[in-house]
Amino acid sequence: MNKFLISGIIILSLLTQTACATKDAEVKNNKEIVSSDNNDPLEKLNRGIFAFNELLDGLIVKPMVHIYRGLVPEPAQHSVKNVINNLDAPVVFLNSILQADVNNAGRTASRFAINSTLGVAGIFDVASEFGITKERDKDFGQTLGVYGITAGPYLMLPIIGPSDFRDGIGLGVDTLSDPFTYIFTQGESTARFSVTVLSLRNDRLSLTDNVYENSLDPYASFRSIYLQHRAKSVNDYLGKDESSEKDAGK
Repeated sequence: MNKFLISGIIILSLLTQTACATKDAEVKNNKEIVSSDNNDPLEKLNRGIFAFNELLDGLIVKPMVHIYRGLVPEPAQHSVKNVINNLDAPVVFLNSILQADVNNAGRTASRFAINSTLGVAGIFDVASEFGITKERDKDFGQTLGVYGITAGPYLMLPIIGPSDFRDGIGLGVDTLSDPFTYIFTQGESTARFSVTVLSLRNDRLSLTDNVYENSLDPYASFRSIYLQHRAKSVNDYLGKDESSEKDAGK
């Protein structure tokens, strides 16, 4: 009950502050536009959290990634990602329904059923072998964007990293709507989160290394990359263009 109460307070607070934001990404001609100033009124606080995340990453996460790469073969790393994606399927399915994306919802449900059984809890992507291509990733932050809710101020979250007020709300809703939040024990949920962080950090290692090597202000670079990526995730749905359809199975 405390978990539900705290999540509800966080979501309500973020929603209220997002509604009050006047400088923000805006929607024009059915497209979300990222503002030039990146809407970062909490920059001083965000940079402090960014410095904390850098310290944590340097001391723990990045060394663990290198150990993971050294000990776990690439096929096994791919299987780990398969399991993570399979566990995310209920949330993707729900947000597909909320966005009226029936095609994506159907693919998500089919892949989850097949990979959870024939694929041994998602270790193997049997559904792709049957021609059921990977669904588009969807979350409640994107769903809010599709319904015209602007992103709100940029946020740097501890451990999790770049976000914004809309995605902060979305993260809370996705957590509460995920059935595995209630099925898994606390230890299992912690293990899932830890493995997800490790796998994502592994995937993004070359990107982050490139930013640190070539950017004079890594914080600003990561902020720009995140905001543009999230705006694109909304625009790909709103635009319904041919390129978005081609990307659906990637």
